[in-house]
Amino acid sequence: MFFIYNDAGRITQMVGQSQPGYADLLREAGTNFVEVGQDMTDTYVDLSSGTPALKRRPELAGEFDKTTLKPFEQATLPGVPACSIVVEEGPLGPGQTPHPGGDLVIGFVVPGSYRLSIEPFPYRRRAFTLTVTEPSAP
Repeated sequence: MFFIYNDAGRITQMVGQSQPGYADLLREAGTNFVEVGQDMTDTYVDLSSGTPALKRRPELAGEFDKTTLKPFEQATLPGVPACSIVVEEGPLGPGQTPHPGGDLVIGFVVPGSYRLSIEPFPYRRRAFTLTVTEPSAP
């Protein structure tokens, strides 16, 4: 099996079966690749050492400071890497928001359960659930 990757190390193509000499063809074409036997959804090509190496995608550390909120209240997940896409699914439907990096501060107005998914490459996708409660009667 061959993983073909881009200049950032993101695997862009997987070739499961190939003819003899396929690696030579890739080299001649100047294609970035590694030959392995793993699943590309859980791995990436680490370029930090100068020698491409296939590695398991790490877990994103951290937790939201609170998971139950009142309407208009916010929760914070510290230290989320830049270029993360935050996918929200909740009472108002799905949505996507890019994150510039740093603390992710998020809140909602409508009561209900919100599922947030974050996948800042090379970290694996991580899901969180935040619940917004009904406002208390005055």
